[in-house]
Amino acid sequence: MLSGILPALKIAAFKPIEVVKGTFRTKVKSVYGKAFITFQYTVAIALLACSWIILKQTDFLRNKDLGFQKDNIVHLEYLGNKEQKGLIKNSLLKIPEVEDVSLTWQSPLSGGSNQTFESSGRSISFQEFVVDSSFFNVFNIKMKPTEVAYSEYGMYLNEAAIKELELGVDPVSFKMEEEEKSILGVVDDFNFKELRDKIGPLMIRQEHADSNVDDIFIKVNGSDIFGTADKIKAVYKTLIDDTEFELTFVDDTINQWYEKDERTGKVIGYFTLLSFIISAMGILAMSTFYMQQRKKEISIRKVNGATIRQILSLLNRDFVKWVGLAFIIAVPISWYAMNKWLEGFAYKTTMSWWIFALAGITALGIALLTVSWQSFRAAVANPVEALRDE
Repeated sequence: MLSGILPALKIAAFKPIEVVKGTFRTKVKSVYGKAFITFQYTVAIALLACSWIILKQTDFLRNKDLGFQKDNIVHLEYLGNKEQKGLIKNSLLKIPEVEDVSLTWQSPLSGGSNQTFESSGRSISFQEFVVDSSFFNVFNIKMKPTEVAYSEYGMYLNEAAIKELELGVDPVSFKMEEEEKSILGVVDDFNFKELRDKIGPLMIRQEHADSNVDDIFIKVNGSDIFGTADKIKAVYKTLIDDTEFELTFVDDTINQWYEKDERTGKVIGYFTLLSFIISAMGILAMSTFYMQQRKKEISIRKVNGATIRQILSLLNRDFVKWVGLAFIIAVPISWYAMNKWLEGFAYKTTMSWWIFALAGITALGIALLTVSWQSFRAAVANPVEALRDE
C-alpha cells in the first residue's frame, strides 16, 4: 500500500508550473527513487534474512541430538488396567519385528511430572518419570549404575539432578524430605522437553505392580516399519476390547513440536516473495521513468564516444546505491528481530553472517536484472531518435 499510495499522492500533488520549469523531474527522482525503492528493498532483505534464520533454526531443532533414540519407536497410549501390564508387554514382544517394549508413566514426549521436595534445607524442583526396566534400552539412553544393590524403590537421577543436589562424584543416596533415597544409577542428560527449555533435574523411579502406566513405547527394527505398525495395531486391538486408539511414531511427534515455527518461516517466505515482486515492479517502473528522463544525456554521451559498458555502469550505479543503503538498514533490523526471537530457545543456531550477505546479494541481483534490461535498451538506442527533436 505504501509502495503504491505514497508515490501516487506525490505525483497527484504536482504543480503544472514545476513541470514547465523542469523542477518536478528532480523532486520525483530524489524523493521517489531514493526513499521508496530503498524502503521496498529494506523490507525485502529483512524478510528474506529472517525467513532463512527461522528455517535454519527449525532445521537445527529437528536434527539436534536429544540424547535418546527417536527413530523406529512406536508410541501407544496405555489403555489396559494394572493387571494387564505383563500380558500386554509380553504379547507385543512376540511380534518378530519388535525388539523391546517399555511401559512408562511420563516420558520424553510429555516432559515428566513436576515435583518439588525439600533436600538439605533447600526446595528442589524436578521432573519425574516412572519406567520399567526396558526404558533405557528402548530409548538407548546411557546410564551408569552405582554400587547400590537393586531396589524396587530406588531411583535414577540425571546429571543435572546430581549437580542441583550438590551430591559430588559417585553418589549412592540423597535426602528427600526426611528420608534417605538410594541412587541406582546416574543417567546422561537428555532433552525431555522442547528445545526451548534447558535440561533440568530429572528423577526416574522404577515401575512396580501398583504403578500407573500412561504410555507404551515399542522399539522396532527398520525393515518394514509401517508393516510392523499394522501388526502392533492388530495385536493391541485384541487386548483392549476394540477400544479406539492412535498409533504414532516418536520422531513424528518430536517434529510436530516445531511445526509452528516452520509454518512461521514459510509464511514469512511467502511475504518475502511478494515483497520482492513489489520491489522489482517498483524499480522497473522507476528505471523506465529514469531512463526516459536521461535519454538525451545518454545520446550525447554516445555521440561523444561513451561505450555501452560505460553507459550501463552510469545508469545502474544509482540503483545499486539504493539497494546498498537498504542492505545497511535491513541488517541491524533483521538481526535484532531474530536475536530476540532466538532468545526463546535454550538451544539455538548461529546467525551466520552469510545469511545477511546472501540476502543482500539476492536483492542486488534482482535489482540489477530488473534495471539492466532498461539500461541496455537505453544504451543501444540510436542517438538520432532522442536528439532530433532538439
